[in-house]
Amino acid sequence: MPENIAFKCTYNDGGQAEQIIGFAGTCTAQTIISNVKAGGGRWCSAGDNECRAYFERGFRGRRPVNPCYESELFTEWCFGSGVDNTADRHGIPRHPHRTGDGKIAFLTTRLPGSVEDERRIIGLFKIDSMERPFETIVYADERLRIRLPKDVAEQLYFWDYYRNSNTPEAKWGNGLFRYLSDGLAARILDDVMTALEDSELKRIAAEMRAEIWGAKPASKQKGPHSSGQRPMGERVGMAGKYFGGEGEKHRKLKEWLARHPEHLGYTDVKTSKTEYGFKSFDCVDVFFERKDGSVVVAEVETYWPEPGAYQAIKYRALALAEKRLPLNSDKVETWLVSCSLSDEVKALCDFYGVRYALFPPGKR
Repeated sequence: MPENIAFKCTYNDGGQAEQIIGFAGTCTAQTIISNVKAGGGRWCSAGDNECRAYFERGFRGRRPVNPCYESELFTEWCFGSGVDNTADRHGIPRHPHRTGDGKIAFLTTRLPGSVEDERRIIGLFKIDSMERPFETIVYADERLRIRLPKDVAEQLYFWDYYRNSNTPEAKWGNGLFRYLSDGLAARILDDVMTALEDSELKRIAAEMRAEIWGAKPASKQKGPHSSGQRPMGERVGMAGKYFGGEGEKHRKLKEWLARHPEHLGYTDVKTSKTEYGFKSFDCVDVFFERKDGSVVVAEVETYWPEPGAYQAIKYRALALAEKRLPLNSDKVETWLVSCSLSDEVKALCDFYGVRYALFPPGKR
């Protein structure tokens, strides 16, 4: 059965801007120098590479135009599986036989100054087609493709999800691709959707997820793999609850709700807090303590409420446990507050006793 794929992309700063990682043009001279000198079997250092020749000419003469797949990754939306540059297999193509049309391709790179276990996911697309004129070229579906904003990409670490089968290290080696199961790809897409603020990009990610995983929540799958060097616990918890960092809109909605418990019908709140931390190192967005000693926990979501519904279920149990109350106690009320709510999410909340509300129109 075909699997999804992750590509190792050499860092490229062509077309880079404040909130956009490059991969849309020829690298700057500084990055060309860095990539050529890095060696390690990468194409930039190969004897017949245009950028290496340009470097050896002292950057005189014609500057290379789109000399590699990385330089047109986010303009042409295709990527090659590469050829071997090792001495004994030089020039022999590597073909990804275990992926195919309709699967998801994840694009990864190491940003300047980072080490391998800090490899980031910078983009993704649904595979539209694959051609093998020599090496394999993978083409993106023109509708389902995402160039991740820089602030999101900087927080999505590939090795938080993928684990090598033959070593505990976050080590890639010479090959340009790795295979990912549908469950693992769905888990990454869940985190991509949580991290993104742009509603259109979020919609595209949701459609990609549905293509490979249907309506099943990835949380029913075994948790994301770790390389051993980047265990999930290092990044998730009170200090890193939000994949991709907390967006400005989410922060403002959370703070507004903490100031306005009456939106949920409470007029007897004694104290309110944001980012209330439990002893398990989980934290809920908003925590109210009422005058009668009961508490309210509320999870805030912008446009993707499903993960928040599952979190709200968990936070209710944690709040009850901290108060040494039985799980069927009515001393803790739980809310999911979002900018949008589907019938499916409402049904989930109803089944598990989570109350829900929309933010008022002016706050959405």
